[in-house]
Amino acid sequence: TSYPVVLTLNHGQVNILLLAFIVLFWLFARRRQAIPAALFLALAIFLKTYPLIIIPMLVLLRRWRESVYTLAWLGLGVVISLVALPDRIWHDWIINVFPSGGYIRTPAGLSSPAAIWNQSLNGYFTRAFTQSMWSDPLVANPDLARALAYGVAALIVVATGVAVWRSSRIHSDSLDRAILVALPAMFLIVPFSWEHHIVYLLPSMLLLVNSRSSSAPLPRFTFYSLCVGSVVLLGMPNLLPFKFYGVVVLWALGILSACSEDIELPT
Repeated sequence: TSYPVVLTLNHGQVNILLLAFIVLFWLFARRRQAIPAALFLALAIFLKTYPLIIIPMLVLLRRWRESVYTLAWLGLGVVISLVALPDRIWHDWIINVFPSGGYIRTPAGLSSPAAIWNQSLNGYFTRAFTQSMWSDPLVANPDLARALAYGVAALIVVATGVAVWRSSRIHSDSLDRAILVALPAMFLIVPFSWEHHIVYLLPSMLLLVNSRSSSAPLPRFTFYSLCVGSVVLLGMPNLLPFKFYGVVVLWALGILSACSEDIELPT
């Protein structure tokens, strides 16, 4: 019933495998089994660097063992790659891939970040303030687009970190709430979040639509309308111009759930 899952399968993408690694990390971390939890988080990061955002969240939760073990697994993997892989692979990454990263840039061999399928902040601001086949901006100003993208990304990271820190003080299930808010934050701030990457948001969607809310801090009808509306929007085919807003709503509801004592997540 989720169109991003269909896209993932049809295009042979690795999103479901990445999601499986994140969920396995999550399950082991819930049981305080730090070594296997860190292993699966490291595997997710090796597959795509996006889940790196979870490590500072663990630090804010004072989950020191998972944080340290993840860095250890990553260090071991880098050492193995230096020994086992041809030198040209790291050379190519350092010379060609890394310098072409960042916002409002088109890395070599990839589509423009303005492509309508890119639903990250980078895609949104590139379409809003640069000229392309996917946009017709009122003001074409790449420097403004870059400044806004970095500024809003910084605000999202800070707000996410504060919400996770606040959650650790008031909730016993703070790890669940950290994952809930970290996944949409990850989707928003990475340079490229294609439509099929919405698969990463499935845990956040399921947590929210199965949560229980009192009348505070939002009226119950408003809370559930936003939950269901964002889930339906993100799961449907087409409607690409609006999916970015669905992710923003999902992230905002995650922030609210992390900071509020009136929203109960499923166990």
